[in-house]
Amino acid sequence: MSTDRPDTTEVAQRDIEDGLIANAQGAVGVVHSTSQSVDSQLDEIGGAASTQVEDMEAVAEDVTDLSATVQEVAASADEVSRTAERATEAAASGRDATGEAATAMAEAAASTERVADRMEALEAQIGRIDEVVDVIDRIADETNLLALNASIEAARADEGGDGFGVVADEIKALAAESRSRTEEIESAVDEVRDLTDDVSHALDAAVAAVESGTDAVATAESELDVVDDEIQSAATGVEEVSHAVSQGAAASSRVADRTRNTAEVAGEIETSVARIRDERAQTTDLLEEIDDALSSARRQRDERLARAPRIPTGIDDFDDDGGLPAGSRNVLLADRGGAGDIAAGGAANRTAADAIDDAVAGICAAALEAGWAVSLSPTTTLDRATLRSVLRRDAGVTLTDALTTDRLFVLDLFGTWESEENVIDVTTTTLSRANDRIAAERDRPCVVIGNIAGELDLMGEAAVRENTYANDGDTLGDDDLVVNVVDESAVPDQLQSFYRGAADGVSRVDR
Repeated sequence: MSTDRPDTTEVAQRDIEDGLIANAQGAVGVVHSTSQSVDSQLDEIGGAASTQVEDMEAVAEDVTDLSATVQEVAASADEVSRTAERATEAAASGRDATGEAATAMAEAAASTERVADRMEALEAQIGRIDEVVDVIDRIADETNLLALNASIEAARADEGGDGFGVVADEIKALAAESRSRTEEIESAVDEVRDLTDDVSHALDAAVAAVESGTDAVATAESELDVVDDEIQSAATGVEEVSHAVSQGAAASSRVADRTRNTAEVAGEIETSVARIRDERAQTTDLLEEIDDALSSARRQRDERLARAPRIPTGIDDFDDDGGLPAGSRNVLLADRGGAGDIAAGGAANRTAADAIDDAVAGICAAALEAGWAVSLSPTTTLDRATLRSVLRRDAGVTLTDALTTDRLFVLDLFGTWESEENVIDVTTTTLSRANDRIAAERDRPCVVIGNIAGELDLMGEAAVRENTYANDGDTLGDDDLVVNVVDESAVPDQLQSFYRGAADGVSRVDR
């Protein structure tokens, strides 16, 4: 294969134009991807705003209803507070009445005790009357005896004792009447004693009842004190509740007002999103026009690539027309899904890593067999053993020979490969210096196999964006071929869009 090159100035100018067009198309791809993401986010924002408007309106209605309910509760609390105050007043009145009843019971007890004392004095008088009656009864007996003796003496005196006999009869009659009256007095005294006993027993019961009533009144007064304290406490609590409920009603009103304001703002957001969506539609149309213009500008590059020699890769998508055209920029999409951590990733991730590493090693072998140089940035899992095995199997060349004859250059992005000729530890230098070294040492066109995830890990996204195709005119010739491995699990979506948009060919490595 011929390696004759056009005029250096012409090649540099063409490479610059190709790079600019590729970058522009990549940027348009990024904008398209970003626009789609923005459209999706706008739809979500619009939907969220609509939902927020509905929710805020519903919340406003609920808060309004709650405010009305709270106001009713506040009114009820005020009424309960007034009722508690009336109960307090009633309890105070009851305590006063209980105090008066206790006083009256005490006076009744005192009066009852005085009556009991009088009854005792009456019983003493009745006892003395009994004694007098006994004396009268004894005198009557003696008088009756005297009358009998007088009658006997009158009988002895015959006619001279008639007058004396009359006196004796009168005395006897008087004694009989005294006895009769004495018996009446005794009967009356017995009746008085019986009545006195009844009254005394009744007074004893009354005294006991008055004492029991006094104790009950004292207990009731004590209970009324407890009731009064509880009512006072309840009244205080009701006042606090009433105050808190009133504050809650005011807060509910403020929340309702703010909720309505939020609903209005959400409505404005919804309107703004609709306007942005309309403007985005216009931007999308403009991007399509720019993309069409870039495609027209790229036609000359496409025509040149169509005439360029083809390099086989061992990948069906790339080799349908005999391989990739020299001077093209291509993307090999992969999804390692954390394959770098085999213990955590499991067998499925290991299978994905094996498929990617086999594909990359196969491209190296196909390029070397076709007589090209290779600049390889290995993945984290592509080791010497795998590369050595594929090179020997597919290209019949040893890894050491390929390295020592300046046909293979390994850019170690992770510092994991052993030091060897043409194995460049990029962690201790820069990617630009490594590319300059390769450009100086190689003596043939080169297939550059990049590892975007590794470059991101080494330099960061901003540096990768800045470095992309920036040094093509210095380190890559118009016949050099680029295949960038883009790990979808590690490369941001926008950067993926850039590489896909700028690529001449895209293929995917499945597990």
